[in-house]
Amino acid sequence: MNYLEILTPEQRIRTIEYSSYSVFALPLAAALGASPTFTVGDADFVITDLTGAAWDPANPTVLFQTPAITVQLHDDGSGRDLFNRPQHWAGRIGNARDPYVLPMPFLIKQTSVVTIPLASLALAGGQAYNVGVFVGGFKIFPTARGG
Repeated sequence: MNYLEILTPEQRIRTIEYSSYSVFALPLAAALGASPTFTVGDADFVITDLTGAAWDPANPTVLFQTPAITVQLHDDGSGRDLFNRPQHWAGRIGNARDPYVLPMPFLIKQTSVVTIPLASLALAGGQAYNVGVFVGGFKIFPTARGG
């Protein structure tokens, strides 16, 4: 997708740079949840893809391809959720080789806080996970290129 096509003429003349944010839940215990956050500080951020990793806290070399985790992305600034309800990890989180590319980019305004609620579907006492979620996209700075 040519992302410049979805930008307004005013946005197109602003400085645009690739960016990525990451959040971690270390560990995400069985049957529990976590809600890590990141703040979009200096520019609007357009999310284009989601990737992640879940690994065994007791053995960090063991990666889980489809961990029993649900994920949501909530823009605290606008009150919008990316999904209508939490989604299973396997359906919405890609990996470094095959990211989940959003069908349409998701705009987060400058200074917004983004919360990524994670919930373990494992039964109490079951598998815990170390979890990282990586949100890729690009920033649109408030000033014009060269300005």
